[in-house]
Amino acid sequence: MKSFFTLCMLLAGLSLSAQHVSPDPSFGQSGIVVTTNTSEINCLAFTPDGSIISAGYTLQGGGSGIYHLTLSKTDANGAADHDFGVNGLVTTEIEYSEFPLDILLQPDGKIIVAGSYYVGPGNNGPGTHEAFVIRYHQNGTTDSTFGEYGVYKSYDSDSHISSLMLLTDGSILLGGNNYTGAILTKLTGNGIADEGFGINGTLKLSGPGFRFIFWQAALLSDGHIICVGYEGSDLENFKTAYCKLDVSGNFVQGFGQDGKVVTDIYDTMPNIPELLSVVRELPGGKILMAGYHMSAMLLRINADGTPDLSFGTGGLVSHRYPFKDLEVQTDGKILIGGSKEISDYNYGYTLSRLMADGSLDTSFNGSGTFDLDISPGHDYLQAMKMQSPGKLVAGGSSRLHSNAHFALARISLDPHVSTGPQIRNAYEPNVYPNPFHDHIFISDDQHTVQKISLLDYTGRLIQVLNTTGHTGPMSVEQPAGIYFLRMETSAGQVITRKLIRQ
Repeated sequence: MKSFFTLCMLLAGLSLSAQHVSPDPSFGQSGIVVTTNTSEINCLAFTPDGSIISAGYTLQGGGSGIYHLTLSKTDANGAADHDFGVNGLVTTEIEYSEFPLDILLQPDGKIIVAGSYYVGPGNNGPGTHEAFVIRYHQNGTTDSTFGEYGVYKSYDSDSHISSLMLLTDGSILLGGNNYTGAILTKLTGNGIADEGFGINGTLKLSGPGFRFIFWQAALLSDGHIICVGYEGSDLENFKTAYCKLDVSGNFVQGFGQDGKVVTDIYDTMPNIPELLSVVRELPGGKILMAGYHMSAMLLRINADGTPDLSFGTGGLVSHRYPFKDLEVQTDGKILIGGSKEISDYNYGYTLSRLMADGSLDTSFNGSGTFDLDISPGHDYLQAMKMQSPGKLVAGGSSRLHSNAHFALARISLDPHVSTGPQIRNAYEPNVYPNPFHDHIFISDDQHTVQKISLLDYTGRLIQVLNTTGHTGPMSVEQPAGIYFLRMETSAGQVITRKLIRQ
C-alpha cells in the first residue's frame, strides 16, 4: 500500500509543480495519512500543540453492519501518537453501534465526542437511535467522572447531538434533535443534566409556527448561540431557518423576528427543500452559513440577522461546487470542501475558494478549485479545519480493495504563508522572544506595523494586541500553546509569525 500511495503522490506532485496549492510533503506520506482497520472520519480537532484528534467509526467484520466509535490521534505532522490508546487508536462500544457527529477539546485536554448510538438489536431493529456524549482523558481512556461511567445518554428516541459548546463556567451545551424537533441540552461539567435548564436539562426550540430542525450551532464571541437548520411546518416546502439564543435558552430579541429567521429562498418553485448545515462566525460579528436549496448555497448575515448585502446577491451565493464543510481563512477568503468524481467510478477530495465577497477566487490553483485523488477507489471528504493560516487539514475516508479507511490530508494553500522558517522580504519586523512567557516585543525600525493581532492555531482571531503601531512589550492573555501573530503594515502587507507560549 505504501508504494502505491507514494507513486500516486509523486505523479500528483509533478502535475502540480507550477501550482499554488498542493499536498504538504511534510505531513504523513506525501501529504496523506491513511489509517488501516478503520472506516471514516466524521469530525476532527486540534490540541494546542497542533496534534490532530479525529472521531469516526469502524465497521465490524463479517457483514454484521455494526459500527463502533473510533478515535485516532496523530502529532501535528501526521505521525501516530503511541501514547494514545493502542498505536494512536481508541475504539469504544457504547451500544449496538455508534456514530459521532462532533468533537470538542476542553482546556484541560480532555476530549468530548457526541453523536448517536443505535440501540439494536440487529440491523433492522426493533431499535432506535439515541443521543450520547462521551468524555476521554488525553491518553484516550474513558473519563469515569463524566456522566455514567464516562457517558451521558439522552434516552430520547430518534435523537442525536451534532454540536458541542463549552461555556465559561465549564458546563456544556448540546445542540441536536429528538422526536419532537430541535433541542438544546445543558450538562454540568461532570456530564449530568442541568435541572435548572429547560425541563430536566433540555429545552425545545420548536414552538407554534416554528417547527425547527437543527443541524449545527456555534457559540458566538458575544456569548450568544446561533443555530441553523430548516423550518418544517409545511411538509412540502421546508424553509431556510436560523435563530439566536442566550446561554439560558432565551431567544435574543432584536435578532430577526423574536430571535428567529425563516425565509423561503427558492420561493419561485414549491416543494424545493432548503436547509443550512454549517455555521461560522466571522470577525466583526457577521455570520456565514452554508447549506442547500436547488444547489449548494452560502448565506452571510449581519449580527442582527439581516442579510449582508455586500456578499453575493442580497447576502446569498448559490454555487455548484461540491460541499460538505467550509472554513474561513484569516484574510476572509472562504474554502469549500467536498468530494467529486475525478474519473470513472472514482471520487476524490475537492476544494474551492471564494473571495470574501462570494466570488470565485481564480488565483487559487489557477482555476479556483483543487482536487486530490488519494486512492483508485472512492475518497470522501467529511470535515476540514485550518491547522494554521496556510495549512488546511481535511479528513474523511479513502477506499482501497473494497475497504474504507480513515484518511487525513494536509494541504498547503499559499506558499507565501509559512508556520516555520521562511525567506524574508526586503524588510520585515523581528518578533522576540520566541518561545515566550507573558510578553512579546516587535523590533520595527521602519515603523511600518499598524495593527498586531493574535490568532489561535486554527487561524481564528482571539486577541488584538495593538492598533497604534506601538511594538512592545505586549501582554498575551492566553494559556500556553501555539499561536500565530498577524502584523498588518502601512503598505498593506500582512506578515504572519508562529509563536509558542510556554
